[in-house]
Amino acid sequence: MTASQPTAPIKLLERLLSALALAYGFAITAGFWFSVAPRQSMWPFPGLYFIEVVFLPALLAFSVLRGSPQRARIASLSAGALSVFSILGAMSVGLFYLPLVLLAAVTALVSRVVTRETLAGCAAFFVGSAALQACGMLFPVSVA
Repeated sequence: MTASQPTAPIKLLERLLSALALAYGFAITAGFWFSVAPRQSMWPFPGLYFIEVVFLPALLAFSVLRGSPQRARIASLSAGALSVFSILGAMSVGLFYLPLVLLAAVTALVSRVVTRETLAGCAAFFVGSAALQACGMLFPVSVA
């Protein structure tokens, strides 16, 4: 094995982290959805956010399990968007998603090793998705 090839334990760690992110995102969202949905309408925005916080880890896990060369970028994108959701939603459910943010961020760092993505590239996807998420969450509030 050459030094340029990632080792099997690193690839296994990458898969494990992405699977944990998916499982945690689904479990915490299902828990909130089933506890809140009977008392209030979940649409449009709270329901859309809950769909997003399941979709992003699913996209991340899918890209890692398929061995996508873009998986470090997808992990960074997921971590950025989820971090803004966690911060802006901190007064309600956001803090419960902080472990999901950490799982996505660590997956991004591990995926960087496997895909040889630059730190600057991952940071750009993180910051870009964080900015889009912030605009998407703050725009409806500013219009209302």
